Amino acid sequence: MANSLSEVYAFGGTPFNSRTAPLNKWRRWVSWDRFHLVDVFSTIEAEVGAIRNRAAVIEMSPLSQHLISGPDSARLVDRVITRRVDTMANRQVYYSPWCDHDGMMIGDGIVVRLEENRFIMTADPMMTWLARCSADLDVEIENTQGVNGLLALQGPRSRRVLERLTGQDWSHLKFSRGTETQVAGTDIWVWRQGFTGELGYEFWVPAESAPALWDAVMEAGEPDGLLPAGHFAEDVARIEAGLLIVVADYLGAGPDRSAHPTAEQEEAFVTPYELGLGHFVDFEKPAFIGREALLKAKDAPATRRLAGVLVNWRDIVEVYLDIGRPPVILPRVHRDPQVPIYRGEERVGHATSVTWSPTVEQAIGFAHIHPSAADPGTGVTLGWDVMGEEHSVGGTIVELPFLPMRRASG
Repeated sequence: MANSLSEVYAFGGTPFNSRTAPLNKWRRWVSWDRFHLVDVFSTIEAEVGAIRNRAAVIEMSPLSQHLISGPDSARLVDRVITRRVDTMANRQVYYSPWCDHDGMMIGDGIVVRLEENRFIMTADPMMTWLARCSADLDVEIENTQGVNGLLALQGPRSRRVLERLTGQDWSHLKFSRGTETQVAGTDIWVWRQGFTGELGYEFWVPAESAPALWDAVMEAGEPDGLLPAGHFAEDVARIEAGLLIVVADYLGAGPDRSAHPTAEQEEAFVTPYELGLGHFVDFEKPAFIGREALLKAKDAPATRRLAGVLVNWRDIVEVYLDIGRPPVILPRVHRDPQVPIYRGEERVGHATSVTWSPTVEQAIGFAHIHPSAADPGTGVTLGWDVMGEEHSVGGTIVELPFLPMRRASG
């Protein structure tokens, strides 16, 4: 028998595993690549409530970090992403999509310029794509996943926690900027970022120093009611904030994970314009992968748009009662398969990432929908699967996000 929980969960453990495992009283884990994260520490309501009303700490260590360095590093990043690299300052963060030559999104994520010729792209794994795009360039590319521990401090009281943690004033750090500091005797990076829509910060810490950082953050956050939040709460929070993820909300068109898609899967290939991300495509730069295809897509009639959808959970309950089964209302985020959306008898789109939101107290999701049915207030029906059969439940199209984004304010 193992001597500690950290030994029990050593396989697939993250840099913070020795601290998170003992707190996982429900023994609920979720896999992310080769790692395992705590799914829920306490309850989904308590953890999302901490994100929205106080502060929460969320581990993000399995996120792939692609370190790009060398004389041509800026040329590679500028070639791949749809935004201009020459406008980036050191220690600045850009959000950007990146596309294939047909203008279809391979992925999206955060691009960090650490130094003039040193970048980090955080996203799903994309080593194969980056290697293909850099064959003629003098660059080094490394996936440093697991080398650092990644910890997000999110919520309206997160700055107070950070200032208590470091003894410094952090009111000067603008959204999407970063700097170095020291916590528990270790140098760490602090980025004003997050995936919840709230004021928040992300810490990058050497893996061996991750437990000490966790202890220091938990102690600093105690006066403000800081809670650890699991992967489930982070997933719900990002949906409330209208933030998409590849695979769940669209299919990446790149070579790393999406080889030989089926016809149904190809429906999930999208351009930035179909996800409302066209303002992140900068045609002022003369060349980047997908530019010509995106110029055509920009001027082409839209075939679908991204919106929010409120799902009538009472209709779901009625379906279960009608077939004599106890109701099951979204025990998880509904990711697969896609939920068809109809207007009358016509299928007009599909929903992804449908979940129960403790904040707005509604069943919510993303609607990938034809423009004719995309206006806020439009009534639709969703084909809800119960016991292998499709049943109609009501829904209403709404604007995104489902609640105000506060991460860039203050």
